[in-house]
Amino acid sequence: MTLATLGWVLLLSCGKHAPPCHLISFDEHHVVVKTHEPLVVTVAGNLTPVHGRVVQRKHEVLFQPTFRFAPQVRYQIGGPRCRLEASLPEVSSASATVTSVLPDAPTLPENTLRLYVYFSAPMVEGFGLDAIRLLDRTEGVEVTGVFFDPRHELWSSDHRRLTLLFDPGRVKTGLAAHERLGRALQSGHQYQLEIQGGWPTIEGQTLGEPSSFAFTVGPAVLQALDASTFRASKPPAGTQDPLVVDFGRPVDHVSTGRFVQVLGPDGHVVPGTWALPPGAHRAQFRPHGPWVHAPKAYQLWFDHRFEDVAGNTFEAAFDHAQGAMAPVHEAGHRVALANLLPFREEVLP
Repeated sequence: MTLATLGWVLLLSCGKHAPPCHLISFDEHHVVVKTHEPLVVTVAGNLTPVHGRVVQRKHEVLFQPTFRFAPQVRYQIGGPRCRLEASLPEVSSASATVTSVLPDAPTLPENTLRLYVYFSAPMVEGFGLDAIRLLDRTEGVEVTGVFFDPRHELWSSDHRRLTLLFDPGRVKTGLAAHERLGRALQSGHQYQLEIQGGWPTIEGQTLGEPSSFAFTVGPAVLQALDASTFRASKPPAGTQDPLVVDFGRPVDHVSTGRFVQVLGPDGHVVPGTWALPPGAHRAQFRPHGPWVHAPKAYQLWFDHRFEDVAGNTFEAAFDHAQGAMAPVHEAGHRVALANLLPFREEVLP
């Protein structure tokens, strides 16, 4: 954690010839100061030193209090000629929550490759597969051995999104795990993902009440992506109305945010923001400026890594036969909006 997240620090040096000193790190368990002076820690306004252990290093001093530093208390740290003042912020006692589980389509294909669990606070690693379980509500049993167990859990950089990857060996036909165990999800069955409470956060709280996410499983989607099946709205020129794209199947929302761009009539990327309404098969793009009328059409650009929830790309279905994959288009795929089917609200559920 950075000092910005832990509190504030004020440097107070006495005299222009005072030795250099600055705070390197400060949290509830320790303080490290760059200084050559003996280090003393006191509560502001109190001359009694805080009890703890001092470790002198080459160019810095580590102090570990016997009892951890308290939030919202001003501590004075330093020596006789150079002094620092620092405090820790108040720690919220509110519990963390699961904010969403995606994709949130009511029906997912039985060869779905990933689920994403989002949290309101950064979570501690190492609890994922112990705190999460999948229930087959149709059979009334817990489904085990369904998620790929990597050496390191698949977290976003801010530790607020955990990716649950269904074992690819069970998703893809022809592999030993699939032949022995079959797919984890079965078409026609209803499932419930349960996330247990008590999971610790990096900030020292815990996950509150248990959460659950129910979904139904439908037939597998075994076809590569095909832009000719996409639909798109035609937002009027001069407005910032959202462009709505219907992919005709649930797509990976992380893939949409990273690997889809709108290109203007000049071929340049149009600045804007993607939003994903519930249902997983639509995306909305709202430009930062108004749409313009021009002889050339706007285009959608798809990176070759864009995929649906089953891992199917423009090149091939995830569950393709050996040698059946088309050459990868490293430059991506461009699709003129004018060539897409017209968007109709009534085609949406």
